[in-house]
Amino acid sequence: MNAERLHVIALALRSELTESKIVESLQQIRDSLERWVQNPQQAQFQQQVSQTLTELQKRLAEGRSNSFSPAWRQIISELGVANVLGNRLAERLRDIFERHQITHAAALQEVKQIHDEAVRMNTAVDQLCAAFKTLRIPSEDLAPGECELGVLVARVAIDNKPAPFAIGLREINFILTTFAELTTGRSDGFDIRSVSSTDLTVYLNLAPRLAAAIADAVAWIIDRYKALLEIRKSHAELRRQGVPQERLQGIEEYANSFMETGMDQLVGRIVESYCVTADEKRRNELSNGLRISLNKIANRIDRGYNIEIRVEPIKHVKGQVSEQANTTVLADIAKIQETSKILEFMNLEGSPILTLPEPQPDRDNSSRSKPATRKTVVRKKKQEEN
Repeated sequence: MNAERLHVIALALRSELTESKIVESLQQIRDSLERWVQNPQQAQFQQQVSQTLTELQKRLAEGRSNSFSPAWRQIISELGVANVLGNRLAERLRDIFERHQITHAAALQEVKQIHDEAVRMNTAVDQLCAAFKTLRIPSEDLAPGECELGVLVARVAIDNKPAPFAIGLREINFILTTFAELTTGRSDGFDIRSVSSTDLTVYLNLAPRLAAAIADAVAWIIDRYKALLEIRKSHAELRRQGVPQERLQGIEEYANSFMETGMDQLVGRIVESYCVTADEKRRNELSNGLRISLNKIANRIDRGYNIEIRVEPIKHVKGQVSEQANTTVLADIAKIQETSKILEFMNLEGSPILTLPEPQPDRDNSSRSKPATRKTVVRKKKQEEN
């Protein structure tokens, strides 16, 4: 994570702390609860606790952190602040008062602890934002309607070496080029927005239509791949116990077959929903390229890659555009917002098990490339493991 990204996250945290009135509300709950413990017969203190808690719960449910992308949620979790924001904080408070319906003094101690956490976080975020401003470090804000795609290249998948990393970027470019030609009819390349060296993440600027198509496809792949997580875990355990590779082959074949099931329907849906080309021959070519790209995405998710998409919403497209074009852009942004929440970072155990067919690595990097056989992909996978 680079400083500019940390800056924009810090600004988002400060905004939520202010809008949700987290520190102030926790202090009011703490004070009213303390008076209630000292004067248990005074009903007004109980009412104050209940009213303030209800109002805070409502604001927390509307908190921006609830709709953060999985990547941002992971970052705020690593920063140790996720438990005092949004739904996570609401759940903690709900749990406290459910467990201590009678022992209010115990509830008071836990509320005090949460309040102290919120105060420390609020102070730290204010200081961090002030430091960024003093040091003139910009934030990676998005303009209204602007989209950003982030691809995390797993270090283990490239053996932390520059040459495999370059190949990985080339494959990402193939995937994006296919989607760009599908959604816009052309590809002029992709502008790099920023690069994070800590976790090898490349951030690119994308048009809403292109980003919506990618988000739609990746969400389907991730949702289907989740069903393989336990199989992958069992596969790794069997390998550790010394089960021969030929005996494990059936598990790997099942995993590949499972991912391939429904892929043709996904290709058809994406082409039908997003393709701008009317020429039937070119649509078939793009469908073939899309199938290869989807295989590449699934294989790389299996190897630890992660994809995130961020968009800044707008109410209306500026400039002279038709009502239909305006509706399309707004629909694309809504699709990105809907699907970006489920592009989860998965905790993968064991070795990759997918070997879906891909183009030969030395082929021309276009949607017309011919797919490699599964044998080629298996050989490449074994080379990576060794």
